[in-house]
Amino acid sequence: GTRAIRLEAAARTERGNEDLLLTRDGAGDGGPILLGLPFQVPTLGVIGGLLLALLLIALAWRSRLQWQRRALLSVGLLLGIGSSVAGTALLADGNLSDWSGISPLATDPAGDSSNNDSAADLRALFAGLSGSELVFRLDVTDVENQPPVANPQAVTTLEDTPVTITLTGSDPDGDALSFAITTPPSQGTLGAITPLTATSASVTYTPSPDVNGSDSFAFTVNDGQVNATAPATVSINITPVNDAPSFTASNPPAVNEDAGAQSLAFASFSPGPANESGQAVLAYTVSAVSNPALFAAGPTIANNGTLSYTPAADANGSSQFTVTVQDNGGTANGGIDTSAPQVFTITVNPVNDAPSFTVGPNQTVLEDAGPQTVSPWATAISAGPPDEAGQTLSFNVTGNTNAALFAAGPTISPTGDLSYTPAANA
Repeated sequence: GTRAIRLEAAARTERGNEDLLLTRDGAGDGGPILLGLPFQVPTLGVIGGLLLALLLIALAWRSRLQWQRRALLSVGLLLGIGSSVAGTALLADGNLSDWSGISPLATDPAGDSSNNDSAADLRALFAGLSGSELVFRLDVTDVENQPPVANPQAVTTLEDTPVTITLTGSDPDGDALSFAITTPPSQGTLGAITPLTATSASVTYTPSPDVNGSDSFAFTVNDGQVNATAPATVSINITPVNDAPSFTASNPPAVNEDAGAQSLAFASFSPGPANESGQAVLAYTVSAVSNPALFAAGPTIANNGTLSYTPAADANGSSQFTVTVQDNGGTANGGIDTSAPQVFTITVNPVNDAPSFTVGPNQTVLEDAGPQTVSPWATAISAGPPDEAGQTLSFNVTGNTNAALFAAGPTISPTGDLSYTPAANA
């Protein structure tokens, strides 16, 4: 009589997760892997002893970048037949001339392997006779997950300038990736990671203030199951940008009119942050000098910060002037080599100049001549330089050596008229 043959197929990982095919109730098959198991087939109607044939038909290795997973595909054949069956060599491909029209002995739903971790998802089992050989076919779908890859890159940004970086990765299985920082930068900070596409995300790097040179950070990607086999490094080159210099100074002390040439320590230079400490003064610039008539030589500042100027003769008052300093750091990449302007004031205190006049001739009159007026007697009367022209003048007569000679001693009016009256009989 006829006896049943029970077939089992299993895909099993080294961790024990498996996909087992037992029945015919599954859906359509996936991409086939054809395995031929040739047997000498006896008359199936003979009732014989029980033959248990356990055949290892494939050992599949899946390599990853740093680790491997193995999947063992086994087929157990339990044949209840009347005579012994002799097994022959395992073939890589059971070549029936045409598998069409042969229904599967059993089918299995897609994606039902335990923990979704089987090396292969079994879909269907076929068997057929090819001459004197019994040939089997297993249709499976390769479902072993492969690790994603994080892509390294290099970027450049300017000092004190944030840069948005697009992180990328790839996944052999086409899975969507998530991104995570594994090593933060040492010379700056990172913002939040923003997903862009299934295989990319953006993050903003902000360098620390006034830092230039090299920095880096590392990131990894995850496909929902495992991280990349190795983190990727993002190398960052921070291009230096010159910072504006500065200086400290205060208003110079006031000087008196006609004080002569002045030279004094005035400005103290600062090149910028610590990494620009080697920079030097290129020049101080003095501009917008008000009241230029106050000076015989206007204000200038030497590179060492010394202020020099000479007030004009008989001039007094104040003058404002604007000062900037320029360093030798240049303006490449948007650098700033000139300080903010500062305004200062020079004050020259007024000093009263002596008035002057020209003395008239000596006078001779007769005794008892009566009151005398000589107009003008004093000439070229001057209050001083032009800035003192508005001053009021008066004459003082002192040192009369013979006061008894006069009934009214000599006086001089502001206009220079000399008046006196000789004493009677003197």
